[in-house]
Amino acid sequence: MLMWLLVLAPLFAGVLCLAVKDFRRQVALSLIACMAAAGGIFALWTGRLTDPGVELVLPGLRLVLSAEGIGLVLAAFALLLWLASLFFSLSWFQPHEDNRRYMLLLGATCTGILITFLGGDFLTLFLGFEMMSLASWGLVIHTQTEKAYQAGGLYLYLGVAGGLLLLTSLAMIYHYTGSFAFDAPFAAGAPVETIMLLMLAGFGVKAGMIPVHVWLPEAHPAAPVPASALLSGILIKTGAYGILRTLGLAASLPEVLTALGLTVLLLGIITMTFGVLMALLQHEAKRMLAYHSISQMGYILTGLGTAAFLGAAGGEGLVGGVYHMLNHSVFKALLFLTAGSVYLYARHLDLYKLGGMARLLPWTFAFGLIAALGITGFPGFNGFASKTMLHHGLLTAIAALPRLAWTEKVFTVVSAGTVCSFIKFIWLIFGGKPTEALSPPKEKVETWPLLTGMGLLAAGVIALGLFPNLVTNRILLPALADLESFGAPAFQPHLYSLTAILDIGKAFVLGAIFFWAGNRWNLFHLSLPKWLSMRYWGGLALQGVDNGMANTEKGWGRICAVSRRRFDKLETAGEKFLQRVDCRPQSKVQQAVSIINLNFNTLMVMAVLSLVLLLYFT
Repeated sequence: MLMWLLVLAPLFAGVLCLAVKDFRRQVALSLIACMAAAGGIFALWTGRLTDPGVELVLPGLRLVLSAEGIGLVLAAFALLLWLASLFFSLSWFQPHEDNRRYMLLLGATCTGILITFLGGDFLTLFLGFEMMSLASWGLVIHTQTEKAYQAGGLYLYLGVAGGLLLLTSLAMIYHYTGSFAFDAPFAAGAPVETIMLLMLAGFGVKAGMIPVHVWLPEAHPAAPVPASALLSGILIKTGAYGILRTLGLAASLPEVLTALGLTVLLLGIITMTFGVLMALLQHEAKRMLAYHSISQMGYILTGLGTAAFLGAAGGEGLVGGVYHMLNHSVFKALLFLTAGSVYLYARHLDLYKLGGMARLLPWTFAFGLIAALGITGFPGFNGFASKTMLHHGLLTAIAALPRLAWTEKVFTVVSAGTVCSFIKFIWLIFGGKPTEALSPPKEKVETWPLLTGMGLLAAGVIALGLFPNLVTNRILLPALADLESFGAPAFQPHLYSLTAILDIGKAFVLGAIFFWAGNRWNLFHLSLPKWLSMRYWGGLALQGVDNGMANTEKGWGRICAVSRRRFDKLETAGEKFLQRVDCRPQSKVQQAVSIINLNFNTLMVMAVLSLVLLLYFT
């Protein structure tokens, strides 16, 4: 049970926070839990904890944690981001605010993330994944504004859809393998391709993969900045980790693995391109960073797809993809905290109404510049190492399939677009003079908790960039040893070569040209037509479902009526619980519990379809 106590520590801390009104004491409790969990993970990694007690047997349910592999590394980075988020929260929230609900949801989200990364089979991973999704939905709607409710509704819709796809795939896996193990062999005649596609779509929702990304640019800007840092930095990595485990499940079927790897590679290229294009057109800083999360996830998917496509020869793509997961978690979280610090001073994040913040917030400027150099891949910073590996892996895939030659050109252009975007980010926020008069806040913005949270992440950006061989040889290679069936790396990275520096230099030159052209011809203010928006088509689809339900409601009206009564009772119970831990007006609580204007009939359709699929395969 010891390992389970470690992963449940954030949740326990959140529950204890309900009994503590002082916000600083709540943070202190969470910090203690964070340190305890981090110490346990370090003991597991070094082998000092030899009997972790990984099984948890409940009535009719057996859950298993894994104390080995890449999950431990990702869990450690999740705790780092949780730690930074806690420190920043001391500056973001006022001491007199009642934030017990926020601390509970933050702890529950972190526990769900840890269970996802440390799950020893697909069932445990799935339960952690869903726990994380539900708790993080509460973080998205924390501000209880109309914008937050809309973003939360979209997030919940897609989260439920993705969860149902995963649940269906798990039922099929158990039906054809008799197990939820990561390496369970399929019986003859199993529809492996269907299972893989269902899992790819289900995990792809959380990873922000095209075309199921639409929740991400809405949810991240709506959440409080400390929560946005955690959501962008580590939550979307759970989706990428799930895809990694999906590829591992197909490792015993080379043909399926190759086809799936090529699919993931191409989806990664499309995702990175779309993300950077949309980021360049944004004027609000958090929304711009959210689209860059989509773009950077495209890099990660490209690496994982390359590894699966090439098999044993794709080791560099695998390491590059996982390395970029770690890198993205720190520099993207730092970028969100940078934006949060600017917001505390200016009370808005409109890029075209800011400027001159370097003189007003010098430490924020320094940390933001470090994060920007990291995400653009400047030599000496963490993004350079992982992007170089990803580039090399992509070149290996092109050598195996020359028709993919165009992907390398897209890779370079997208990297240049990232450089352009963050020249724009740094210049518009910190360069020049303020474009409008700003009233300085009464209290100092750059307090020690804020600087501590940002400093931890900045140190991570620099350390991961200065010692790439140490990271790969001492951390990533041992952690990925259990994935040798589809590309365990057996290579020595040579990152700081002249060729690699020239490749990234090309991206910086092109990025500077893009920035000049964008300013010269006012290209950053363009708006895409409505029909190019995935949210537009998603809205039409949901409207079609609602209309269909309205036409067929007579046939199953009784089922809906009974289910609705049950749902109303559950909703009432939820309201009573939240009223005990939330000081906000009752109307706001009721609005939050009502599932954010979700159409009940649509949810019923999704539930019935899932039930039919489960009954069919079980």
